[in-house]
Amino acid sequence: MQLIKLNTFTAHNKHNFSIVLLAAILLSLLMHLPHFSKELMSVHVWRQTQTQSTIDSFHEEDRNILNPRRNNRGTEEGIFRMEFPLMQWLIAGIYPLTGRSILVTRIFMFLTGIACILGLFFFLQKLFQDSWIAALTAWAFTFSPAFYYYTLNPIPDVFALALSIWGMALCWKNTGLKYTLGLVLLSLGTLCKLPYGIFFLLPVSVLLESWGRFSTNPNSSRAPFLFNLMQFILALIPPICWYLSVIPGWKGNGIVQGLAKNSVPLSQLEDYLIHNLLSTLPELLVNYAALPFFLVGVYFLIKRKLYRKFWHFSLLGIALMAYFLF
Repeated sequence: MQLIKLNTFTAHNKHNFSIVLLAAILLSLLMHLPHFSKELMSVHVWRQTQTQSTIDSFHEEDRNILNPRRNNRGTEEGIFRMEFPLMQWLIAGIYPLTGRSILVTRIFMFLTGIACILGLFFFLQKLFQDSWIAALTAWAFTFSPAFYYYTLNPIPDVFALALSIWGMALCWKNTGLKYTLGLVLLSLGTLCKLPYGIFFLLPVSVLLESWGRFSTNPNSSRAPFLFNLMQFILALIPPICWYLSVIPGWKGNGIVQGLAKNSVPLSQLEDYLIHNLLSTLPELLVNYAALPFFLVGVYFLIKRKLYRKFWHFSLLGIALMAYFLF
C-alpha cells in the first residue's frame, strides 16, 4: 500500500512540474506572438540585419557554408567570415520549402529558444536530482528579458547557447556516446560563437576529477580516461582551426583585443561596471521577479560554501567573470 501511494505521489509530482515547464513555453509563445510578423528592429538591428543578409545570400547565391556574404561588398565578393555560420546556413536550407521570410527565421529562433529551456531543465534535473528545482529555474530563465529578446531575433547567440547547454548536459558525469555527442555540441557551439568556448571548462573539470580518481587508484585502467581526453582534444580542433583562419581578417573589431586596447578612462569603466551591476543584471538578465531568488541563491552559495561542492561551476563562473571584465 505504501509503495502504491509513493508511486502515485511521484507520478502526480512529475505531472505538476511538467505543467510548470509546459506553461513557461506556452506563455512565452503567447508573449512572442505579436512580434513574429514584424520586420527587423530594435537596438541590435544592425546585428540582426547582418545575420539575415548572410541567410539571404546562402539562399539566393551560394549554398557553400564556408562562403558567408555580407551586403557591404565594394568591388569584392562580399565573403566575410566571423563566427561559423551554421545557424544561418540551416535557416537558408528551409527557405526553398517555405520561401524567403523573416517569419521563418523568427520561428526557427523561437524553437532554438525552446531547445535552450528544455536543455537547461534536463541539465539541472541531472545535476540536482530534483525536477522541481530544474522546472522553476527553467521558468525563471524563460522570462529573463535578455533571453526573451534574443529568442526571436536572427542573432546566433541563442543558437550557440542551446548547443552549449545540451553539450554540457551530455558531458556531465557521462562516458561513451553521450560524452562524445556532448563534446560535438560544445565544439559546434564554440564554432557558432567564439566566447562559448568557455563552456569547454566543464568537461575539463570532469576530466580532472576522473584523473584524480585514477591517480588515487593506480590499479584502474587508464584507457577510459585517455580515450575521453583524446575526444576532448579532437573536439577543440575545429573551432581552433576556424578562428585561427578568420580572426586575422577581422578589421576594426575590438572583440579580440578587449581591455588590451582600452582607451576609456578608469572612472568611465567604473561607471560601466556599476551600471551592469545595478541595472543590466537585475533588469535585463535576471528579471526583477526572479531577483529575490537570485540573491537568496547567492547568499546560500556563500554561507553553505556550495562553491566547494560544485567547484566545476565555480571554475566556470570565474572564467565567465574574467571574460566579462576583459
